[in-house]
Amino acid sequence: MCSKKTSEKVTETYFQKVLKRQKSANSTIQKVLIRQKDAQTTLFIKFYSKSFSNLLGIE
Repeated sequence: MCSKKTSEKVTETYFQKVLKRQKSANSTIQKVLIRQKDAQTTLFIKFYSKSFSNLLGIE
């Protein structure tokens, strides 16, 4: 019976580690998506500000 409890504890510990890694990976993905969105917004602003300047004849 002791080995069953030990096995359950090891399994629980393993799944806790996996869950922690998964949360960390999800956090990293969220950070990357935020950076990507910020970069797209910056490119959008640069492109349209340049286009708008060209329409007004401003260099």
